[in-house]
Amino acid sequence: MVVHDNTHREQAVRAVFAAAGLAPIRDEAVNGWSVRVLRYPLPAGASSIEELISDLLRKGYGLAENIRIEFAFWEVHSTTLPPFLRCRANTLPEIPIRAS
Repeated sequence: MVVHDNTHREQAVRAVFAAAGLAPIRDEAVNGWSVRVLRYPLPAGASSIEELISDLLRKGYGLAENIRIEFAFWEVHSTTLPPFLRCRANTLPEIPIRAS
């Protein structure tokens, strides 16, 4: 994920992952831009991933509590995914997310 460097959002995103006991496996600034690339491992189990994503959207990105979030899970072989969604096992894909 990409967040603006040294902002409240960056700190909120880091706090969500820290609360889940997850440390970044990639944490680097992008030269010439005020953004950081953060990559975290995923927790084991669909319910843990669901909780992490919900917390990330609500606490990290400010999604209101009254907005309902639904999750659906299915297995897909990684070779059938478009390249931008392919990543190492148990990691989130690097998809740019605008910080406001």
